[in-house]
Amino acid sequence: MAEDQEIRQAMDELRLRYQVFDRLRAAMRLMRLAPAGGDKGLNDEGGIGDMTTIRQGVKKFRLNLTENPQLADDPLSQKMAAQIDKYADKLFAEPITVATPNGTVTVYPQRTNNILEQFFRGIKRGYRRRTGNNTMQRTLQAMLAATPTLVKNLDNPAYMDILLDGKANLEELFADQKATRLTEFDGSNNNTDRILPGFRAIMKLPTLPDQVIRSLAA
Repeated sequence: MAEDQEIRQAMDELRLRYQVFDRLRAAMRLMRLAPAGGDKGLNDEGGIGDMTTIRQGVKKFRLNLTENPQLADDPLSQKMAAQIDKYADKLFAEPITVATPNGTVTVYPQRTNNILEQFFRGIKRGYRRRTGNNTMQRTLQAMLAATPTLVKNLDNPAYMDILLDGKANLEELFADQKATRLTEFDGSNNNTDRILPGFRAIMKLPTLPDQVIRSLAA
């Protein structure tokens, strides 16, 4: 395999790709993400650097994509250059100062989706531990949109103090809740004559009788 010409060409191209990508990560101060031999892997927060230095580093990298003959003729490198040009304002967004009841807080806009990915990796890891299932696609689809965020809030002590309202834990909180009856599930209030949404349009189809007959015959 080491002497196979196609494999050698593929390895040379792959080597070029990761070298270019690592240079971009270095300019963006993302080199610490998943470092070799690191103990945090993809959960590492990345490097530290002021925005001016980061902007200058990325600008130099972007210029090299145009001036380097090998990269200038490479379609993938030019796609990378186009993405940098498109999202430059977001890549170099300045910190935002927000006034809170506890004083001013400086918020640094995230330049990657690493925080969100860490969040869902944690959810998936906990799901595997509880159920033994490796995929949770159906579970996520069945959840209310805010469920993962609400569950994550349980790790916040301030949130828990408000939620428990003096109770020792969630078990005590739920045990104290009174049983409630949802009137929409009360059979006496059900409207059995209600037509399901979208069914009126089906009823108006001129070919409906024939389609019903064919489906019954099948």
